[in-house]
Amino acid sequence: MNRLDQVRKLTETGELNWLFSNGMVSGKILMYRDMFFDYDILIRQGAKKMTALQTTADRYKVSVQTIYRAIKWMQG
Repeated sequence: MNRLDQVRKLTETGELNWLFSNGMVSGKILMYRDMFFDYDILIRQGAKKMTALQTTADRYKVSVQTIYRAIKWMQG
């Protein structure tokens, strides 16, 4: 099971938020999850890769490089 599957499973059960609330995982995981899912939605809606990257970066007020890191981490 890769990270993406694990994060999805933990999100569906609510365990990821519980782990964060109790200080067992970093907030970066939640941020990367949200960034990845927003980027993925844009791609599935037909947006071009660079447009999806920039839109997601603008939404979270981060650089495009941070979105790349989130994607790489989630797919790792």
